[in-house]
Amino acid sequence: MAAVLKKRALAEYSHSQTVTADQESAAGPSVKKVRLTRRSEQPSTQAEGYLQILQRAKTSRESLQALTSLAELSPAQVEDVGGVVRRLLEVFSRDQETAVRCAVLRLVQQLVSAAGERAHLASAADELTALLERETSSSVAGQCLSALSELGALSGGEARLSARLVAAARPRLSHASHQVAARAAALLGRLLPVSPQPTDDLTQLGEATRAQDPRVRCAALQALLTLHGRGLSLGGPLYADAVAALRDDYESVREAGLQLVHVLAQTAPERLVPLAESDQTVRLVDDAFGHICNAINDLSVRVRVRAATLLGSMTAVSTKFLEQTLDKKLMSNMRRKRSGHERLRTLVVRGEWSSGKKWGDDAPKEQLQADTVSLMSSGACGAFVHGLEDEFLEVRSAALESMTELATLHPHFAEMSLDFIVDMFNDEIAEVRLRAVDSLSRIGQMITLREDQLDEILAVLEVYSIDTREGLHRMLGDCRLGNTDSLKLCVEKLLKNLKRYPQDKRSLWRCFQRMGAAHPDLVLPLVPSLLHIHPYFQLPEQDVQDPAYVCILLLVMNAAAGSPTMMALLDDNTRRHFLYLRDTLPGMVPDRLPGQAAAAAAAAPSPSTPAAARDNAAEFLQSVLRRAAEPGAGRAALEQCRRDLDRLAQIDSALSARAQFASTYIHCQLLMAQVTGDASWRAGTAAGPARLQTSADTLTALTLRLQHRFSGLEADEWAAVRQLRLRLLALRLVLQVRGRTGSALALGEHFLEQAQQLERHLVDGGQPLDAFTEALVRGLEALEERKAGAMARVLAPLLTDIPVPPLRLRSPLTQAEAVIFEPRQETEHPQKFTAGLVLGIPLDCELRHVSDVSQVRLRVQYPDQRAQLVLPRATDFRPLDEPASYRLRTTVLVSHQVWSEDGEVEISVVLDVKEPGCKVLRQEDWLIALCDAVRVAVQPRAVRRNVI
Repeated sequence: MAAVLKKRALAEYSHSQTVTADQESAAGPSVKKVRLTRRSEQPSTQAEGYLQILQRAKTSRESLQALTSLAELSPAQVEDVGGVVRRLLEVFSRDQETAVRCAVLRLVQQLVSAAGERAHLASAADELTALLERETSSSVAGQCLSALSELGALSGGEARLSARLVAAARPRLSHASHQVAARAAALLGRLLPVSPQPTDDLTQLGEATRAQDPRVRCAALQALLTLHGRGLSLGGPLYADAVAALRDDYESVREAGLQLVHVLAQTAPERLVPLAESDQTVRLVDDAFGHICNAINDLSVRVRVRAATLLGSMTAVSTKFLEQTLDKKLMSNMRRKRSGHERLRTLVVRGEWSSGKKWGDDAPKEQLQADTVSLMSSGACGAFVHGLEDEFLEVRSAALESMTELATLHPHFAEMSLDFIVDMFNDEIAEVRLRAVDSLSRIGQMITLREDQLDEILAVLEVYSIDTREGLHRMLGDCRLGNTDSLKLCVEKLLKNLKRYPQDKRSLWRCFQRMGAAHPDLVLPLVPSLLHIHPYFQLPEQDVQDPAYVCILLLVMNAAAGSPTMMALLDDNTRRHFLYLRDTLPGMVPDRLPGQAAAAAAAAPSPSTPAAARDNAAEFLQSVLRRAAEPGAGRAALEQCRRDLDRLAQIDSALSARAQFASTYIHCQLLMAQVTGDASWRAGTAAGPARLQTSADTLTALTLRLQHRFSGLEADEWAAVRQLRLRLLALRLVLQVRGRTGSALALGEHFLEQAQQLERHLVDGGQPLDAFTEALVRGLEALEERKAGAMARVLAPLLTDIPVPPLRLRSPLTQAEAVIFEPRQETEHPQKFTAGLVLGIPLDCELRHVSDVSQVRLRVQYPDQRAQLVLPRATDFRPLDEPASYRLRTTVLVSHQVWSEDGEVEISVVLDVKEPGCKVLRQEDWLIALCDAVRVAVQPRAVRRNVI
């Protein structure tokens, strides 16, 4: 009976606190009393629950845990930001623990910043400003200033709010606590109004740079830099404070002072400033350059790196100051000693050694007095030399980069710095050596290499690093050589490099091409010896497949383009080899040689200029597209248009992408018409889809290729491709429903999702819907249940009655492609490895017009048709000069069990364009090939078991 009474009370009095029921029991006069307690209400949101825990917290640890949980919530989980902030401020006023109050301020700033509403910003800023006036704890006051700084920055520069916050921070700039003063300086730097004239606030910040605490000094300097970045003009008196900061005891202050000196020098470079302990004046940029050069000898690595980096951007410095950076005197027994490069240069210029016959011809040329020698560097003297000799590679790299930037603007300085850059080729760190190679490439057109420098440079060709060797090849192609002996030495060393590292073949070919084009006068005397041409005897014809001979041909042919007299030295074999290279390496040899230009122009029936030929090819492309777009164009006409476009893509590389795009689109038209015109399709029988599935798979590959391999499409062209893709999904849905080969639920949901996304995209972009898409949208809206069978019944007549619209192609396109250089096609000599282990096959290829390298995969297919996808590392991709082009160099790992004989492994580069969450296609269907597969013969051998 008591149980029945309890259930009734729970049902009728669920909102009462206490209910008492008296009932006479049938067994006797005893009274039953039931006490019901209402359960505590559950918090409506997760944020409310954490706030309740925070308000009931009894220790600072519990409060901090609740605040941390609140901070981890996303902005969407906090609905009433204003109410949460008010309750947090109540906790702030009640709690006396410093850590908890600072955490509350950080959380308030985070919530208001995430909300982003100006009303919340203004009210929170007012509350925090009032709290700041009453606060006595320096830590809490500093955190409050930091929160106000963030809120003021988020307000978008609202003048009234910024003025209130600046007024609250201004008197605290001279606070005794470094936390308060530093945060006040940071707030002033972010929120001070930008005015053309210097203000008193700048004066106060300048005084703060001389504060007692180094953290306040650093914050004041950073605030001045922030004000400059916002567009405020810093006054001249601040330059003395910035220079004084360079002598500070703390590295953070010195580093900030360096940046401020650099900023002031770049702002007013021509302003005159007095020299220290002198009545003379000097340009501000020159004086700042000297101070920054002095920082190269700083004790801190950070300061030295910062100083070496800033030197490269001071392009307005005077030439005499710039040249002093390389003037580091070598002293021995009070006599000036020349460097090794100076002595070698004297020997090269004079061409003789000291004979000893003349008295004193090797005596020191300069005598110095002991009291005139200063062991300390002064100003810019030897700054770059000290930087290049630093023990830390960061300093050496920064100094080398700055020296190169200045050398590109000052040709005389480039000649002076040549010896020092060449010295860096012997650095112990490969990264510094590679940077030195790149630096010499950038100034190659301003300098001329001497023989003694070439000996040191060409020694780097023997290193194992392929990046360093290829960088050196680029550098030699950019630099100028002094005489014929230097060119001959380069050719000999580079051919030895080719013999030792055959994989450098293409890099060396480009090097010889550029060297020949840059030195036609130096190549001319070497032609007979390079090509082994005898004036009287006819020597055997050389092998044009020899990479070393191809290097010599590239050197001579590119030099012949700039030297008409060289053609008379070439024999018939060399001229025929030129024609061969023009076809096999079209980008590395000139189109015509000087002696052949007139004859070719007279005999060629083609247009006289390349521009006219390009115009004719473009006009032919448009004529083919017009023929394909004619209303009465049948299957035969479209097939002929496809053949014309394929042929155009082969003969004209400039229009290859557009022609292949149009050919692929027309192929989709033909396949779609073939499927919808089939008798089994029109009859709707179940036997037809199994036979038409192959055409659907081909259409899938073609549409993915149109969508992901070509780039540069205009909006209407992209809309046509997307709608063609939607038509294909509709075709696959109808085939699967009719064939009853499996559940069409996933395909139907995917099709419906794609249709809705495409409709929104076209409507938002202002693009019209084609006839099929418009009819599809109306048909789907009329359906009560959008199931796969119902949608298939709507889609089938639409696919039959509405043909694919013709293509309108106007924009220039680019096509993603890959060219594999290594491994080469090799089927005669198999690579052997132990079965079950791995074989590493080096791969070197170029990717062109690939926008997203994260989609690039390497596909390895074995003779048993088992395929494997390899994901290259991000560090394997090296960007090239062309946009969206990369060089991929990696190692493909191959492994298999024992084979009875050797087989061929196919390696290709593909794009994996799989859409996340889509399960309607197989993994193989999402792959787009970027090149033809390369076949490599391999032979797994059985494991040898040694018997002891």
